[in-house]
Amino acid sequence: MKYTNEFNIPSRIVKQLPVLYPPKEKRISVVDLINPPRIRTLQLTNWDDITMDYSDLLDTIIGLSVHERQHKLATTDEESETKFEDIIDGTTLVGRSDNFDLIEKIIRDTKTIPVDRLKFPDFFRELELQLNI
Repeated sequence: MKYTNEFNIPSRIVKQLPVLYPPKEKRISVVDLINPPRIRTLQLTNWDDITMDYSDLLDTIIGLSVHERQHKLATTDEESETKFEDIIDGTTLVGRSDNFDLIEKIIRDTKTIPVDRLKFPDFFRELELQLNI
């Protein structure tokens, strides 16, 4: 993947943005599982030709900050940022829970969303699908 910086975002902010890794054929995340398969297929075959601008990742800073803060504040009765993996028919399914309450046996998932997403009801369906996998 190639990155651009069309809006001259300062390097101090760019350093806070997540690094996106190329997908692996026999490994899929919970989020990718519910996304349209064509997107994943195109990413698998064209990763080196895809271009993304840093501005497209700015929303992630807030979510990453909230998750980091929750992780730091987790109590001894909670597991935070727990990674899950399961192999199904030779493909590894991966996910990560934000918070698992060891007493109540409840997974809590925290989402931060930009205001403009409130206009798109399908976005909330995607969140529900993630939680139900």
